[in-house]
Amino acid sequence: MSIAARVVAGAALALVLASGCGRSQPATPDRPGPAPVTTTAPATAASLDGFEFGYLPAGATSSGLDSHYTATVGPDGLRNPGPPPAPGEPGAAVSMRRFTEAGESGSWFFVSVLRPFAGQRADPSQEQMTRWLTQGLVSRADRAEPFEVDAGRAYLLEHRGTEVTSHSLVITAPSGAVLTVEGAASLTAAELRRIATAVVPG
Repeated sequence: MSIAARVVAGAALALVLASGCGRSQPATPDRPGPAPVTTTAPATAASLDGFEFGYLPAGATSSGLDSHYTATVGPDGLRNPGPPPAPGEPGAAVSMRRFTEAGESGSWFFVSVLRPFAGQRADPSQEQMTRWLTQGLVSRADRAEPFEVDAGRAYLLEHRGTEVTSHSLVITAPSGAVLTVEGAASLTAAELRRIATAVVPG
């Protein structure tokens, strides 16, 4: 199950990602969420947790407050839903932003930044958790096409359903952060490639 799908399933009583799987930290007056921006041209310069998304599909509108939480990480990747890491345990901090399409209702796609952090023990290392995060996401796809972008190593993922094929994007940055873009089947492979090539550290 994708990060966005897990989040929506676990967030019936909260904003998108503010589920019981981690320490929810919604935007507050001293840390406001992004103001919605509606445009009919490609949206630009969306910043999230240290990364700048220089290109977004036409009509992309940020919706609601950004979501922030922590989750445990294992060999199978991000364990979400699940209990948050206990103090001193390794895990990953997740930031997510939801986008809708101008003039439409419902979610169109989600952009997430996952930042693993080490615990008090040396094993697993932060580098190992980055590998687990990446492998966990890529292994759920029916097909993965790797390619290099300025932000790191990208993977264009293909998910084949019984009626429709959808795509998602994973980028592993040199810093160890893992970025994902996933959503509706209308988010095409071509658009995901354009998003990937325009991501830079902010």
